[in-house]
Amino acid sequence: MKSQPDSPNFSKKSIYPTDKQSVRTTFKLNEDNLRTIDELSSRYEMKPKEIFELLCSENEMVKQAIAILKPKMESIRGDYVRRTFVISKSTKNKLNQLAKLHNLKRDSLVNLLLYYYKKLFEKLEERDQKGEIEALKLLTKLEKQILKTEEQLKTKLSEQHPILYRFGYIAISIDNLIDDIRQKIETGEPINYEEF
Repeated sequence: MKSQPDSPNFSKKSIYPTDKQSVRTTFKLNEDNLRTIDELSSRYEMKPKEIFELLCSENEMVKQAIAILKPKMESIRGDYVRRTFVISKSTKNKLNQLAKLHNLKRDSLVNLLLYYYKKLFEKLEERDQKGEIEALKLLTKLEKQILKTEEQLKTKLSEQHPILYRFGYIAISIDNLIDDIRQKIETGEPINYEEF
């Protein structure tokens, strides 16, 4: 009797690299940091898995966060809650390695990094808010110039001319952007990257 050849191994481990596989991981996190995950998820349309990857992706930022905040760990207080997230196995391994390297518990490291990123995003948001007000002023001036230019073009071209037609798209796009900036300043509603 002939022996059967070994059948191919189609297990998930053979198809997917183990470090890209997702694993369910439970963290004990400060309630403020859990809110930070939720805010980042909604504001930047990121999945929690991507947020955890971001936390440990920049070695220099991790070192900076630890250098600044590790001595102040006691001041980062609050109620802690256990929550399970789906993250990549490589992210989990990296978090474990970083925690060991910096003599921290993994959950303490994650809390520290989330706190650091929250403060970093708050500074960026504050800068962006000031920039949005300046952008609104500049674009409002530009809109007046566009309207003036459109009127000049109308005196030189027929009503159905493609230049006027295409120039109209520019005017509408700028007008929509100004409306979106005003909406962002007044309500905090994010500006959509793809809408014109």
